[in-house]
Amino acid sequence: MTVYIQLVFSFCAVCVLGAAICAVAQSPPPAVSATTVRITEVMYNAEGADEGKEYVEIINTGPGVIDAKTLIFFEHNRKHAVRSVRGEPILQPGDIAVIVSRAEQFVEHYDFNGTILDTTNFALNNTESTLAIQHQDRMTHTVDYAKENGADGNGFALHISGNGTVTPAQPSIGTVRGVPVDNSAPEIMSQQQGAEERASQQETAKSSPGVRLVTEPEHVFLASESVFFAEKDTDGKKEVLYGVWNFGDGTRIYGKKVKHAYLHSGTYIISFQEVATGSERDRANAPPGVMVQRDITIRAPEVWAERVSDVFVRLHNNHSFVLDVSGWLLFTENTRFIFPKGSLIPGQGSTVVSFSTDASAPIFIVTAGGGQFSAMKPAQTDTAQPVSRKNPAEESAKKSMNVQKTETNVPNLLPLQHTEQTVKDVGVTDADSHTVQDQTKTKQMLIVWIALFFGIIAIALAPFFLSQSEKQKEENRKFKKKRGN
Repeated sequence: MTVYIQLVFSFCAVCVLGAAICAVAQSPPPAVSATTVRITEVMYNAEGADEGKEYVEIINTGPGVIDAKTLIFFEHNRKHAVRSVRGEPILQPGDIAVIVSRAEQFVEHYDFNGTILDTTNFALNNTESTLAIQHQDRMTHTVDYAKENGADGNGFALHISGNGTVTPAQPSIGTVRGVPVDNSAPEIMSQQQGAEERASQQETAKSSPGVRLVTEPEHVFLASESVFFAEKDTDGKKEVLYGVWNFGDGTRIYGKKVKHAYLHSGTYIISFQEVATGSERDRANAPPGVMVQRDITIRAPEVWAERVSDVFVRLHNNHSFVLDVSGWLLFTENTRFIFPKGSLIPGQGSTVVSFSTDASAPIFIVTAGGGQFSAMKPAQTDTAQPVSRKNPAEESAKKSMNVQKTETNVPNLLPLQHTEQTVKDVGVTDADSHTVQDQTKTKQMLIVWIALFFGIIAIALAPFFLSQSEKQKEENRKFKKKRGN
């Protein structure tokens, strides 16, 4: 009887333990902040002497705000605290900052008006290293680089995009492309700005009818770099304002006249917020600036070429507006033509240019902003086709024509992505967090059911083993008794 009481007690204990484990598995995990800081640009080996030229650009991708003093920077197994030496130490979603070791020398080499974070004993390895950013005891982004990635002492920097590609290109501090920013969380202001002051600024900083957003050229095409600026008209005098630009595709830039190229077609909302220049105190005392925005439609150029003869090509403009093709490049494998300044094609019209080419050779066009597309029929693609500065067709044309041309005669083309490297992004997003939670719950439930299964089997087999044990004991007693007689 005592044995069965023990069995019942064991069964109840197993059930209680299983229920407790189930409760733990079902309970929601502690909230994890999804706010992430990403590394977006690295100058690890500057042209000439490195002193004062090395930097690491970071961006707060949101949704929350970040106090710079809570960040920890790791480079080559060395840990560095950072401090704000210029600019706002509170980084809002989309805000960009640079980590440097000598802020005084950095500002002499680069034109950057954003937040500068200084460290001590900071020197990037010129061969290879691992960089990481830690925020509130959580690594949010890690990047491995090596000189094989490029940007090795040639004046270029490594650009890390949102999808993890590493590209050597000209430095563009303060400009981040292709990194999405989450602005869904309520904005938390710094301690210096109270709620009443912020509300007053937001009320004052409304769209001003005296300010307009200008694009040059007027019509922006896919993958073609255009110039954007905010122009204020005061008593007949035009002034270009300085501020922060948000192009609606994850790109945020500080400046007056800024350049940007869209890599996907569609309609975007461009917003501009005027920002005061000068020291942090000057900006704090400056009146709130204007805010303006406008819609912009990005389309592929509806331009195509028709061979009139062996020496002439007719270029058709299928758009309803007059198209300015100044600086556009028309080329094949062995022929090239640059449209001079002031070249216009009427809407739904065409123009004929002298262009000797083989009948079987495909014709390509590069816009003045660097977007390349086939000119043999109207472009139908909605993704970018950037052209490199060293286009194979152009190099072949130079050889066949035996003409030495400098790069100043070629339109400013978008850089080619030379290398791709996967970077380790350990930032926690909402989707990743839910996936990890679901997987953890599934594993915990599986463990509970396995434990219950084996517990039931053990309870079911216990009487059998106990009875066998009693029989064995009885036989032993009989055997000893028999031997004693």
